[in-house]
Amino acid sequence: MGAQDRAGLERLLRYCARPPFALKRLELLDAERVVYRLPKQQRDGTTALTFTPLELIDYLAAQLVHRLAPAQAASPSLPWRARAKRAAACGCHHLRA
Repeated sequence: MGAQDRAGLERLLRYCARPPFALKRLELLDAERVVYRLPKQQRDGTTALTFTPLELIDYLAAQLVHRLAPAQAASPSLPWRARAKRAAACGCHHLRA
């Protein structure tokens, strides 16, 4: 992207500012159940996932770590770099201590 490419900069900023998931896909059924409607039907026919509130937080955190890990794992100063490399090697989506 060139220094004067204002349209390109705007597209990049809009992309970076996007939320990791759409709030309109979340539905609170009751105090114990939250439904997340998937953007596309999965191969097994699943169109929604039901979670407790804590399970939903864990699921969303795992999705964010999966999106961020490749870029951030390259920094040798990060203490969890070795775990990120092991997780990537085994296909894991969670980075746990």
